[in-house]
Amino acid sequence: RKLFVGWMSNWQYANKVPTQKWRGSMTLPRELKLVKVANHFKVSSQPVRELQNYVAKTIKKDILKIEDKKTVLIDKSLVDLSKLDIQFTMKNLKKDNYTFSLSNSSNNKISFGINKKDKYFFIDRRQSGDLSFSDVFAKQISKAPFTEDFDKMDVRVIIDKTSIEVF
Repeated sequence: RKLFVGWMSNWQYANKVPTQKWRGSMTLPRELKLVKVANHFKVSSQPVRELQNYVAKTIKKDILKIEDKKTVLIDKSLVDLSKLDIQFTMKNLKKDNYTFSLSNSSNNKISFGINKKDKYFFIDRRQSGDLSFSDVFAKQISKAPFTEDFDKMDVRVIIDKTSIEVF
């Protein structure tokens, strides 16, 4: 296996983040693989399987019905929202945009999703909390392009107190 751990920060604001005891953190360990797509190779990055050893509780919902363009996945009465591993499959994706938001009672929000029309994944941290420490942090929506069209996608979101990683 080829394993990788990255650093979650940016040298442009690493010394300015509004934390007391640390300056960034490590990503989850992940396994890297080369995957052949059509006539070329891409790097696949997925959390290591050993994370399953730390799951304390599992809540499974077979189908989620979205009403008025939104639904609540889960609330704090059922689980500790500071440590979650959310996994879901999206099917029958059309040429639309799909946005997911995680928010709290302080009106902080992080959004991520897919823009199928312009072919990119995105994450938006512009409303994620105190941004006053840097005019570079969350200045714009981060985008990652994709080239192949697809109508199904497996999504995994891992939240660990002060971080979110989307796969």
